[in-house]
Amino acid sequence: MTVSIVVPVYNVEQYIQRCFHSICKQTYEHSLLECIFVDDCGVDGSMEKLKELLGNYDGEISFVVVNHEVNQGLSEARNSGTRIAKGEYIYYFDSDDELTGDCIESLALYVKEHEGVDIVMGSSNILNNGAVEADYWLKSDLPDFSEDRIWLKKAILKRTFLPMTAWNKLIRLEFIKEYNLFFKQGIIHEDEHWEFFVAKYVKTAAFCKTVTYLHYINEGSIVTTVSPRQIECMLIIIEDFLNNIDDVLPKEQYKTIYYLAFFALIKAIDDHDKAFAKRVKRTIQNHFKARMKRVAKRLKIIEFNVLLLYFLPIQIISVLRSKVVRNMYYGLLRIM
Repeated sequence: MTVSIVVPVYNVEQYIQRCFHSICKQTYEHSLLECIFVDDCGVDGSMEKLKELLGNYDGEISFVVVNHEVNQGLSEARNSGTRIAKGEYIYYFDSDDELTGDCIESLALYVKEHEGVDIVMGSSNILNNGAVEADYWLKSDLPDFSEDRIWLKKAILKRTFLPMTAWNKLIRLEFIKEYNLFFKQGIIHEDEHWEFFVAKYVKTAAFCKTVTYLHYINEGSIVTTVSPRQIECMLIIIEDFLNNIDDVLPKEQYKTIYYLAFFALIKAIDDHDKAFAKRVKRTIQNHFKARMKRVAKRLKIIEFNVLLLYFLPIQIISVLRSKVVRNMYYGLLRIM
């Protein structure tokens, strides 16, 4: 089975060597590996260092470099790599992270066992200032394999025990192409957007509990404030989700949307001025007006109360954003 590893490169000069060596150290047969580096026009020496590493490489892994003419962002960097990939499976790898030596081999075993599986998900260690956090470990009680489409869709949409990331997954290339599962350009939180659409179409998935990926929270990357652009991207994602609700588990799809809207609104109030928060609330209201009318007409009391929050004055929402009230809101969503 051939695998294409897609690696966007943007301002990762201090990490690119670690990334490159972790690919070269893979125990999976190197002649079956293709690695596509996508130069997304950073301003540091990432590509110069990478070209030096590639020039000194003498092995069987097929390395390809794709050059963007201008910076296009993570989504389009992944898309560029995916479009030219020749492998049967795609593996997205962020260039400031690291693969374990047996990463591809461990995940590929599940493909061998379950031929044609759409996605194989791996477990990850999150390294924060040297300390390992286990946030992205797949739970031991997860099945090794599932072909229950309803369960898979619900599990992905719930966003609790499956990681909301595109990286550290083997994804069948024909699955991506058949359902046009490319990443939305021009947004942050592209993985969250992508996962929502993956949930619609995935028929089979396997779960590798072995740690195959090291995700680094790099110095300076930990922020508590959510930027206006991040919030605006969440609003774009909400609109996309609302326009693509299907008939399979619609309630779970709406729950995902309400979680995202609540987070966007609360962060707008917490981190930004009142005028910005009001604009965010107004946008969410416009998105939810039609749904609010349908819910009221059908006497869906719990969902009506979930939606009512977005139609309250900012002053009241500001008072109600305490941890206790947030937990009450999440509780309503769980029983909706």
